Formats: sequence, structure tokens, C-alpha cells
Amino acid sequence: MSCSRFPAPRIRIVLNDTRVIQSFDFEPRMEETDRILRRKAGFQGTGLAEAICDRIRSRMHEFVHSAAIYGLFNPSTLAVPCFEKTDAIGFAVVTIGSKIDIEMEDCLARGDVAEAVILDALGSAYAEGAAVAVNQTLIEEGRMLGYHAGPRRSPGFGRWQIEAQFDLLRLLNSTRIQVRLSESGYMIPQKSVSFAVPFVHSFPNSNESRLKQP
Repeated sequence: MSCSRFPAPRIRIVLNDTRVIQSFDFEPRMEETDRILRRKAGFQGTGLAEAICDRIRSRMHEFVHSAAIYGLFNPSTLAVPCFEKTDAIGFAVVTIGSKIDIEMEDCLARGDVAEAVILDALGSAYAEGAAVAVNQTLIEEGRMLGYHAGPRRSPGFGRWQIEAQFDLLRLLNSTRIQVRLSESGYMIPQKSVSFAVPFVHSFPNSNESRLKQP
């Protein structure tokens, strides 16, 4: 599904070069909130949950600071085992910042578990929305270079081990957008997303078979 709002692609695109973008517009993926709350017994579908969700959503602009670093790279730069043969790979790290983490901790500290759970779900919806927007920008830049994009994947998918987070964030120098990893490999801030996108040259009748995922 395409995102209706996403950062404008670069005019001059160079392989193995990165771009930092901040405070960009995107559409939150509210279905992500529903999915998370369905896993939390007693939350999804209740009037109280809906009221809290509406109240917090009206304040999300206080907590969200979108930032991303991304680029198109030669396939040999960093191996992604879940992709078949590619002509280029897009890598990205996206975050909505640390303020939402702080607010969740404050909610838990004062014993407001329901608000913390809903804030966590909304944070995931906004982080996914930001990732979708940056993915669309990558697709547009690839198209400008004559590439056709496949589906994005994140470390931990299939044969791409979660430990690859370390190499991916190091490659992109994610500290430029204040994203780092804990010793166990979790991203900080929590509401951050890393991913890769496979690209092949747009040769007629050849893209679909080359971009199938195992």
C-alpha cells in the first residue's frame, strides 16, 4: 500500500551515499494500534480504551519527532540473506524519537498502566507510518535510477538474523539521528524501525521472478 505523504526523493542520487531527513510528514498506521490492543485483554473495543486513545492521539505531536537515515547501496555492501539476486539494496533506519519512551515510563511510574499500553500501541502505529513513508521515498528514488523495488524486510525476518542490526546501524551511522542499539540488539529509542529494500533493474518480464522472497 502506498503512503499518500512521504519525503520528496533526492534530485541527485548516488549509490552508497546516505541522506538524513527530519520532521517529515507521514500517515500513522492506525491498524497497528488495533493489532496491538487486540493482544491486550480488556483493551481493544472498550469505551475507556477508545477515550484514552483519542486523548493521547490529540497529543502525539508533543511526543513525535520523525527522523530517518537511508540510502541506496551496492548489494556487496551488506549481505541480506532473505533477498535473492539484486542490483541494489536500500537500507534505512527510521525513528519517532525518545519523548514517547519517556512518557511511557512516566505513565508506568504513576501506575497508569492502561495509558502506557495505549501510548505504546500508538507509538508503534506512528513508527510504522514513518517507516512506510521512508520506504516509499526509497522506492521513488530507485525508480528514478531505473530500478524496480521488492518488499521491505527487517533484521529478524527469515534467514536475516536479528544480529544484523549491528551491521545495518553501523553502515548507516544511525547515531546521526540518535538511534543506537542496546547490548542485546534492541533499538533505542524503542519506536524505531530498520529495514532493507531489494532493487533490480526494470527489465520487462523479469522483475517479478527475481524479486520473489524465500
